[in-house]
Amino acid sequence: MKMKARKALIVITGVVLLVSMSTSDVLSASPAPQRGGILKIGNRGEPPVLNCMMNPSIHVFSYTAQVFNGLVMIDPTQEQVSVEKIVP
Repeated sequence: MKMKARKALIVITGVVLLVSMSTSDVLSASPAPQRGGILKIGNRGEPPVLNCMMNPSIHVFSYTAQVFNGLVMIDPTQEQVSVEKIVP
């Protein structure tokens, strides 16, 4: 009986926290993102090649992901995610 009461208390506490977080003004009062600035990325030197097919290491991927991740995306107007929903 104690275990059921403990589980119920944990669930109720979680629900109360979730409701209080969703209704707070903290999330809606976040500042607007600003354009510009400097992006600093630490690295261990230049990769041997910039072709992930020739050298599929995390060192090469960290550079090429910055270039290729923005070329295509899943269509945000579609509910289902599939390969057919990829747009430039």
